[in-house]
Amino acid sequence: MRLHRFHIQGKKLGETKVSERIQILDATLIHQWRDVFRYTVGGQVVLFDDSKTECMALIEEISESKALLVILEILQTERKKETGKKVQKGIWLIQSMLKGDHFDMVIEKATELGVDHILPVASERVIKKGMNLERAKKIAVEASEQSGRVSIPEVYDMLPIKQAIDNFRSATNGVVAVCAQGGVDIKKFKEKTLSKKTKGANNKCIAIVVGPEGGWSPNEMQYFKKEKLSLVSLGKNVLRAETAAIVGVYEIVHVA
Repeated sequence: MRLHRFHIQGKKLGETKVSERIQILDATLIHQWRDVFRYTVGGQVVLFDDSKTECMALIEEISESKALLVILEILQTERKKETGKKVQKGIWLIQSMLKGDHFDMVIEKATELGVDHILPVASERVIKKGMNLERAKKIAVEASEQSGRVSIPEVYDMLPIKQAIDNFRSATNGVVAVCAQGGVDIKKFKEKTLSKKTKGANNKCIAIVVGPEGGWSPNEMQYFKKEKLSLVSLGKNVLRAETAAIVGVYEIVHVA
């Protein structure tokens, strides 16, 4: 039987050992266990945290305010290594804000596909001007729990498109791929740019940039060309913004 997975905060699972007990005080998590999944003493869950450690645990005590669990097995662990000031690798989705629940779906699917960072942006033709960051992060957590990931993508607050790209490049020295009609086929882009060392750039850190429902403005296209950013095409058909995000992330994640 497949056990449900839950992300926990404030615990360092990478430092725990089999038979060790941990106390959970997260009211939201306890409510989920007691009232949604109907867990009782003896129930088993899989826990993971931001250290990329995953373990199986047994519920020894559970009440309305706290739960006590005993670690049964360390399933996997990957300790983070310090890499200096710059981010050495990772897949970023720089996504123009979408209206309705379309942006929620993009967060969910990009998380399932394995993206490491999600940065919403305000471009000229964006209709929705704000976002609920707390809600966005919750969606990323739930998608990570469901998909079997042992890490959760970092979700950032919204920035203007130019500032977002500038911040990404200065922090990572990474490669930027802007989805745009008329760009280079993304498969050719991967072959030329990501499969070999790129002079002056860190090709282990890639940002896929996706526009809004109305597409990029002439001013934005001029900016991309001025900055010599790579323009990539996802095919002949015109894709909806949320579809482009999913396709773009898939293409990049499964080759980088």
